[in-house]
Amino acid sequence: MVAATNRLDKLDEALLRSGRLDLHVHVPFLDKNARRWFIEKFLQYDVYEEAIDVDLIVSLTAGMSGADLEKVHRETVLQTLSKNTGKIGQSTLLSSYLRPSATVLSLNKSLVWEIN
Repeated sequence: MVAATNRLDKLDEALLRSGRLDLHVHVPFLDKNARRWFIEKFLQYDVYEEAIDVDLIVSLTAGMSGADLEKVHRETVLQTLSKNTGKIGQSTLLSSYLRPSATVLSLNKSLVWEIN
């Protein structure tokens, strides 16, 4: 069996006893290089303008998972296509990443901002 949780402290201790869920793997938040990799992959699509500051986007996405980044990318592309506003520029992308998402906020309650 494979199980996942964001709140290990809330699991019943009976589940964590020997012979049940023996192996615990902590998956940390993405670091800057990992977030940069995801963002650069998204920016390769033709819907984005070329003049987007990747460093700025990376700095604003601390604490986001790959799934969070992909969700923002997908929603931004769909919103732009539905409005038929052309390519996605820096300001549109910034507002998308700064718009609070219930999923991201619930997962990142203990987010500590990265310095540098």
